[in-house]
Amino acid sequence: MKSVRPLRSNDAGMTVLELLLAITMLLVFTGVVVMVSGTIIRFLSPINSGSGNGVVRSNGLLIDQKELRSTMQTLASVLEQPGMSREKLLDPDARIAFAQSTDPEQACVINPVRSWSVPISAGNIPSLPAGYRICLWTTSIKESSLQQLMNKDDGAQPGVYVLQALPEELTTSHLPIRLLFCRPKPFC
Repeated sequence: MKSVRPLRSNDAGMTVLELLLAITMLLVFTGVVVMVSGTIIRFLSPINSGSGNGVVRSNGLLIDQKELRSTMQTLASVLEQPGMSREKLLDPDARIAFAQSTDPEQACVINPVRSWSVPISAGNIPSLPAGYRICLWTTSIKESSLQQLMNKDDGAQPGVYVLQALPEELTTSHLPIRLLFCRPKPFC
């Protein structure tokens, strides 16, 4: 009589340990894909937020930041000119530039062209994205008078200012942005 020997197959499937390892790798891969997708969507997609009737529309962080930079560059190109006097920036009655310790509610404006009486026509400056205000801050480098700068007096120096766009609500789609500039431009 012949003994019957069971045949061992190499195609028996996965062991429990291999199955657990495969499921773990699938879960890790899926988690990474979801996180990367969420990050990309957050930066590129339009976002509606706000409570009640006040809806703030964002075109996405990258588009908003580009529009803000364009608006701020246009404002800075006018503010850095010698025709915009230091006295106008620091006038106590219609102040444009504030110390950085000032409350943003007092220092920031939604429409800087109208509020600051900047000589720019409305069609030449991009509008601010919804939910942002513009502030102009002074720094520790104080601007000397134009007369002192032209006479090249000792210690006369141009001023450095910070133009800042602050969101009304800080979220992942509304982040602050700054632009540093020197004025008056011919003396920088």
